Amino acid sequence: VVIADAGVGAHPAAVRTGREAGRVHRKRPADVRRILREERLEAIRELCARGHAGGLEPVLQTLPLLSREELPMAMAGLLAFGESAGDGLIAALSASEPALRQLAGLAIGRLKLRRALLPLLKQLELEESDVQAELARGLGEFGSAAVRALTRAIAASGHPERFVPALAHVANHGAAREVERLENSAEPSVAYVARKAMARRSRMEWEDLAVREQRTLGEGETAALLSQAFYAALTKVAI
Repeated sequence: VVIADAGVGAHPAAVRTGREAGRVHRKRPADVRRILREERLEAIRELCARGHAGGLEPVLQTLPLLSREELPMAMAGLLAFGESAGDGLIAALSASEPALRQLAGLAIGRLKLRRALLPLLKQLELEESDVQAELARGLGEFGSAAVRALTRAIAASGHPERFVPALAHVANHGAAREVERLENSAEPSVAYVARKAMARRSRMEWEDLAVREQRTLGEGETAALLSQAFYAALTKVAI
């Protein structure tokens, strides 16, 4: 069942969305799109608020259909399912839509899903877009729990510099001493990344707070603005 295409057997919230669509078909196209978007998000909110296992799959199936503006609220609501959402979030890390990859990484970090740590590290290394910085932000929320896996990933990577932001975020989430010790690692790439991370730590902490606390960001910071919308949405849902 996909919320956007409610039909026979659909969840009541999804069916309601379909009925609303029938009542607005005579309106202007722009108005119809707005009303359908509002109804779709309301259906997702209801499914997430109930937290029933049967509501998880419809929400996950609908995520790829959502716009960039809808995704932050939907992903924030998805956190109500907790660990149960893990497989869907891991799968979303490799989605074709960058915004979905990004918000999946933030959601994984928020839930601190240990089984998703390695997939998140893998996508962080593979990511070529500005989403990479936001995946690092999500990974940082693991704090000390991510240090060992990060160290191994850095040592095995052909692009260890890609892990500098992630290690800096990890340091800023309670693992500063552990990251500082890595500056003396016998593995050159690990020591290099640790030194870079500690050097950038203060600036990245300020930038991270700007995103999380809804401070002004530049218009060109599209990925950071999407993350900011996600953290804003978290304040409006019960998790």
